[in-house]
This record gives sequence, structure tokens and C-alpha cells, in this order.
Amino acid sequence: MNNSIEKYVKENRRKFLNYIAEVTEDIMEDEDELESLTDKYFDNTTFEFDEGASKKVIIFDKLGFVLKWDNQGDSCREVTLYEEAVQKSLADFFPYTAVICEHLGYDWIIQEIAKPFFTYYRKDIREMQKTIKTHQQGLDILYNMFCDIPNCTRTDCLSADWLKIAAGFFGLTLTGKLARFVQENRINDLHSGNVGFIGKRPVLIDFCGYHWDEDYYKYS
Repeated sequence: MNNSIEKYVKENRRKFLNYIAEVTEDIMEDEDELESLTDKYFDNTTFEFDEGASKKVIIFDKLGFVLKWDNQGDSCREVTLYEEAVQKSLADFFPYTAVICEHLGYDWIIQEIAKPFFTYYRKDIREMQKTIKTHQQGLDILYNMFCDIPNCTRTDCLSADWLKIAAGFFGLTLTGKLARFVQENRINDLHSGNVGFIGKRPVLIDFCGYHWDEDYYKYS
């Protein structure tokens, strides 16, 4: 758990609530308006916007966190899964994630920032892997576990290179425990944009899963 992010949220909770309270649905759809409002509350730092399949994101790189929001239950699902991971001693595989509030039917959460795997150069990946001596058979078993999830295609499946680094960092046993957690919760789109690192620690970045069938939303 990142205590510095947790402390920042507690110390600035009123600022977050005031900021979110001013975000109307029109502002959500107008990046210039949202940028102006964000500047008003976070005027001493840089930020950028991003958008995924269901969630919108503001990235505060220098502050070390992102704000995410959506109205489909995905953001709250990530918080619930993070809290369950903490209970199962798997928190180190995840960025710190917490609810801020609900506003206009949208759930807003804060999450510790991580660097996506796809942004790393091949030479950096080779450097991280070069001291790893994990048995290939064990890696193959883990890889198949991560991919044995409903609606998980090989395109969306976990990067074998990231898995090798994670297994070397945490060990096969603990990474196997993560694989079972991923299976149980049908986290089916851990492609190279949804896994990465915080420093040298391998983590899942976006872990709500991508589902076409509402019945898959265990926590919504």
C-alpha cells in the first residue's frame, strides 16, 4: 500500500470533493473546460487526459496518481478488487486504489500511478529479465492460468514477458495465487496496456476486466 498517496487523499479530500462537485456532464464532454477546471484546483502541477473502453482518466504524473471515473460500475469494481487483494495478501500486485465519491451517477476513484508495460523499450525488458531464473514449465502453466478466463482472447491475454518478470520478482507461488485471483474474478484483458510497473514492482494497472455480458460483473 502506498501510504503517501493515502495520506495525500486524506489531507486534500475537501479539494477533491469541491473539484468533482464542479464537474458537470457538459464539462466531462469538453476537454478544454475540464482542463480549465482542473487547472483551478491543481494549478501547480501538470496533468493529461486519457480515455479507455469505459473509464475516463486524468493523469497527475508528478503527484503520483490518476483520477478515474465512469458510470458503468468499472471504477468501483477496481476498488472492490483492490480491497479483496489486500485481504488475500496480494496488494503488492496492485496500485493503491480508493473511492473518492459518487457524483451525477459517476463513480470517482483515485489510483496510484503506474507505467504501462507497452511503453518500455525491448532492451529495458531484456535487462529486467536477464537475472531471472524461473523455470519455463512453471511460467507456461501460469500463462495458461491467466488466459483461461471467459472472453479472454490471445490478443487480450497477459504478456508472457511481463509474467516472467513478475514471477521472478514475486516468485512462482505468489504469482500463481494472483493467477487464481484473476481467474476467480474474470479479469480478462490484461494486455500490455493494463499491466506495468511501479518502480521495479510489477503491477496490474486496469483490472476491472472487459465484459460483454452484464452477468460477469460480480461486484456491480
